Amino acid sequence: MKTKTAVIARVWFASMLLALPPSVANAAVSCDDPDSLCIGDPCIIETLTVVAPCAADFGSRTVEIVGTVTVPDGGLLSLEAGSIRLTGKIDGRNVNGGLGASVTLEGNTVELDGAIDAGGAAGGGSVTLTGHLIPRGKIRATSKLGPGGTVALSGGSFDVQNTIDVRGASGGSIVIQGGSVQVGFKSLDARGLAGPGGSVTLAVADVTLFGNVDLRGKGGDGGTLTWTGRAHFMGKVDVSGTANGGSIASAGRAAINGKITARGKAGNGGTLTVSSPEAMECCGNIAFMRAKLDFRGALAGGLIDLHGDWIQFGFGLPIPVTSQFRVGGGSSPGEIRITHSGATHLLEIDANFDARESGVVELLAPNADLTVRGKALAGPAGCVGVSAGGTINTSELLSDVVPAPNCP
Repeated sequence: MKTKTAVIARVWFASMLLALPPSVANAAVSCDDPDSLCIGDPCIIETLTVVAPCAADFGSRTVEIVGTVTVPDGGLLSLEAGSIRLTGKIDGRNVNGGLGASVTLEGNTVELDGAIDAGGAAGGGSVTLTGHLIPRGKIRATSKLGPGGTVALSGGSFDVQNTIDVRGASGGSIVIQGGSVQVGFKSLDARGLAGPGGSVTLAVADVTLFGNVDLRGKGGDGGTLTWTGRAHFMGKVDVSGTANGGSIASAGRAAINGKITARGKAGNGGTLTVSSPEAMECCGNIAFMRAKLDFRGALAGGLIDLHGDWIQFGFGLPIPVTSQFRVGGGSSPGEIRITHSGATHLLEIDANFDARESGVVELLAPNADLTVRGKALAGPAGCVGVSAGGTINTSELLSDVVPAPNCP
């Protein structure tokens, strides 16, 4: 039972807090001693503002952020612990004309259920998560007036279940490193709202993208997408630009059954180049299933250049599934070049290739059998090149120019 004296003391203490100036009652917390942020294990961080720069190492302890941790304008927050779980929010926004904050979380396990916002009026900040990642929450490093920020995720195998947003006047950068990674039905958004698109780098062993990758340059060139390992695109990828289309490139494996767009609305179409290593035994190293690729440009057509030891159309389905490739240009033609270099697997193509405005469609299998069904359009004066090292069947190919063995 509380004594009368204790009650009076509590009332007096509360009244004194209310009487203090806001700068004292809500004073920023220094990170020189991690115990200033929280104590115990688990170490639970409530709502507070840190003194920047804030770099705290909690050793092997578990840290849980349940409130809102505010990082002053353009400041740095770096937390290292045995494991970190964020159910609240890290607010590193800078709405006063500067850059967003720099936020780093590193632990054996880093679990994100809340949100991290490092947006800035003059430029997005940076967010870096390192460890065994469970990234279910939202991550933003956006800017309306300056470049978008940077988000880097590095861990083992993990699922990205929410949007990563680094939009800016010019697009920002997203880097994902890991083993087997899955991106859910949200998006990786690095659009340039008034300038060129940003970049997405997927340095992973295997990644499946159900959501969209948006790298449009709404006031300049489209952005850049690169990956290593195997990438399976199920949603939409857009690297179009109001000037030139962007670039998509890889030396890894690719499976595409979504839509990839790299339009150059006032300039040249974009480029897709995949030079894939020797395929694994289970499946092709470049594969298409109901893929739609649009690399047209107002001035010059785009380039689709694919080279692999095992190329598949339809993922081996018994019923043909048609994919579409378009690279047309205004005054300068586009090119589609597909080279199946393997000798142990035949190349069976079910697709429509559109390189009109006198472009190039080249379908080669120098060491294998080749069957082509669909359309190859390169008129009025372009080139359709079709050849194989073994038997060749073009009886179901419709072409608007006479096919040749190859194209210049």
